[in-house]
Amino acid sequence: MAKALITGPTSGIGLEFAHQLAQKGYDLILVSRNLTRLNALATETNNKYRVAAQVLEADLATDVGIKKTCELTDNDTEIEFVVNNAGFGINNSFHKTALSDEVGLLSVLVKAPLEISHCAINQMLKKNKGFIVNVGSVAAWTTSGTYSAAKVWLTSFSESLNTNCKILGINITVVAPGLTRTEFHQRAKMPIDVFPNWMWISTNLVVKDSLKAVFKGKAVVIPHFKYKLMYLFLRFLPRPIVRKFSNSYQSRRQ
Repeated sequence: MAKALITGPTSGIGLEFAHQLAQKGYDLILVSRNLTRLNALATETNNKYRVAAQVLEADLATDVGIKKTCELTDNDTEIEFVVNNAGFGINNSFHKTALSDEVGLLSVLVKAPLEISHCAINQMLKKNKGFIVNVGSVAAWTTSGTYSAAKVWLTSFSESLNTNCKILGINITVVAPGLTRTEFHQRAKMPIDVFPNWMWISTNLVVKDSLKAVFKGKAVVIPHFKYKLMYLFLRFLPRPIVRKFSNSYQSRRQ
């Protein structure tokens, strides 16, 4: 049975990926630092979809956690699908944030997807078949600190892999959602009531669009037309205006 490895699957977008991939018949490898939630999700997906679910307790902000995940990927030839979803935000100015927190954020958002993708692709090449979804953000087209900088890297990285690996039978897609109803903002202590309801989208939509895109070999997918329009505005607006827009957004959430 083909397997799907998902990082950060215990809530939000990662949780929805776990359910939708299990529904498609994939056995699951669930990677997170929250072992209690991992075990609960493994039991739930096994009971609901009759798929096997393996858990791996790993903190991807650390070299040890990334290494554990890569070693598992190196040794499992049945992994056909990888979702690099784990992430978090920092709701503070760069100069006020502990350097260790900023480095940890880059480890989760940049180093972990890079190393896991490298291991996964080399494993997938043995069968010339595989799928990778990297969870990015429309923040990649803003100037919202380290988070958006990391998503810029992830977007460019994914587009490059899509071009290079498609001919080898491996499809890589980056999904760039806008405001999505998850635990992300609460965990980062960002207020959510400053944004109107119409701006929010569901995890169900994000994951459905992601799966459609990666199975079709698309490089980038932006769920919902309102964020496609925002992407166009951000791409073609003069950069000074984008910087002012980004600063306004950051001010509202702090």
